[in-house]
Amino acid sequence: MISNPMISVVMPVYNGEKFLKDAIESILNQTYKDFELLIIYDESPDGTLSIIQEFQEKDARVILINGGMEGIGGALNKGIKKTRGIYIARMDADDVSLPTRFEKQIKHMQNIGLDICGGHSLLIDSDGKINGIGIMPRSHDLCGLSMMFMVPFPHSSVMMLKSFLTNSSLKYQNKYEDFDMWIRMFSAGAKFGNVDDVVTKYRVLDESLSTIH
Repeated sequence: MISNPMISVVMPVYNGEKFLKDAIESILNQTYKDFELLIIYDESPDGTLSIIQEFQEKDARVILINGGMEGIGGALNKGIKKTRGIYIARMDADDVSLPTRFEKQIKHMQNIGLDICGGHSLLIDSDGKINGIGIMPRSHDLCGLSMMFMVPFPHSSVMMLKSFLTNSSLKYQNKYEDFDMWIRMFSAGAKFGNVDDVVTKYRVLDESLSTIH
C-alpha cells in the first residue's frame, strides 16, 4: 500500500472475470506510478475474487473492498470514501486504460485547473476488436453544451479532483450514475475538459448502459 498516493483509482466489479485481468493490468502498467487501485467487489459466482486476490499478492497498490451489494452507485461512493489520493480516477472492469492515460490527464488538469478530465476512446467489442473512436469535446464550454445530447466523456476515462466532490458534498446515485453526476458537478461549478488524445479502450457490450440507453 502506498501512503498518500497522488491518484486513487476506483473500480467496481461484479461477475467481471472475462475482462477483469486486462482492466487491472492496464492500470498497473501506467507510466505514472503514484496511485492506489481500489477494487470494490460485489460477491460474484464466477472467478472474479480469485483474479483480484492474485493481483493483490503481486502488487501492494491493489486494495480489495467489499461492496455490500449496494449497486454501482453505492460501490462508487464506498470506494471514494476510502480513497487517499488527491485525484480520483474512474475505471470499469471491462475497459482498458492506455499506458499514458494518467500521465496525460494529471498534467492537463494541473496545467489548466480542471476539476474533471476525460479523453477520447477507442470503441472495442467483446473480443477487443476496434470498431470506432469516441471523440469528446475538449473545452469546458463545449462539454457543457454537449450534455444536451450526449455525455462529455466515457465514465471509465474520467479523472476528478477529490476535493471538489468533498467540498460540494457530491455522491453517486444508482440510476444513470455517470450522467447524473456530470450534471450535478457542472451545476456546482466544476471546470470540465478532455485531453485531446485517446486515453482508453471503451468496451461496447449489449448489456452496457450506453447501449441500452
